[in-house]
Formats: sequence, C-alpha cells, structure tokens
Amino acid sequence: MKKVIVVALAIVMGIAVGTASAAGFDMTKVYVGGGLASSSLDDAPSSGDISRATGFQIFGGYDLPYNLGPAKTAVEVGYMDQGDYDWTFSAYGYSASGKIAGPAGLWATALALYPVAPQINILARIGLDFGDDDGLIIGVGAGYDVNKQIQVRAEYVKRPNTTSLEANVAYHF
Repeated sequence: MKKVIVVALAIVMGIAVGTASAAGFDMTKVYVGGGLASSSLDDAPSSGDISRATGFQIFGGYDLPYNLGPAKTAVEVGYMDQGDYDWTFSAYGYSASGKIAGPAGLWATALALYPVAPQINILARIGLDFGDDDGLIIGVGAGYDVNKQIQVRAEYVKRPNTTSLEANVAYHF
C-alpha cells in the first residue's frame, strides 16, 4: 500500500510539473527532492527498548515570490515513511521482541530559508502532517547550495509523536 501511495504521489507531481510548465508557470521556482530520516518515538515505554527507525521521504516545493526580509519563503508537500522500529521487552525472566511499523503519510509545510553565507541557509518549517502521526510539524536545519539547482539539507523535525533527524537533497528545475 505504501508503494502505491509513493508511486501515485510521484505521478501527480509529474503531471503537475508538466501542466505548470505548459501553462507558462515559472519552473525555476519548482523543485523536487527526497532523503532519509532517522526517527524515534517520543512516548516509547520505559520498560522496554525501542530502536530508532530509518525511513525515507519524497517532496515537491515551490519558491514563493514573498520574502521575510532577507529570508526566502517556499511551500512543500511530501510523503514520509519512517520505517519500522524494532522493540524488545524483558521482565521476570521472559522476553519478547518484534517490529512496530512507524508512522507514514502526507505532509505540507511552509519554509523560510535565511542566508548566513553565500551558499549556506538556515531553515525553519511549520506545517501539518496528514498521516499516521497527524498534527503540527515544526523543524529547523541548514541547507548548502551545491550549485544553482541542487541543495543538500540537514534538519531536525518534530511531529506529535516522533522526532526525526533528516538528510535531504532538493533539485530545482
């Protein structure tokens, strides 16, 4: 099911980019990206052990024409799958272990990128998660512009029940 959602989102993004390009939309403001995340459950039980999960995300964005002083603004939508968490529990000489499927789903955020050096930005995001970990998303991080089209990002992102360290790459058309 998760693969179907990812493929459907990629198709919709491709159609949207193609349609926008044909309509004279400014494609230099459109970007797509993806990356990996290492996530932890915030309310894991103290009597057991739950590992960090490694997952992925894909996203698309648009640079807005509005700036907050020197900070550029953008909007992003994406899909994240946080992967599976391994768990173990031991008590009274007995133990059990297994896997817990991590949260997955669609999200949308507003993004501000503040330049601190010619190729380095500090970024902040706020938005909503519409998946298994639905609710407010906030995040901070840094981006490095490899060139005009490619940006590498490192972020700390907090959702209602999980915290993630993310490494992403964004490609501007």
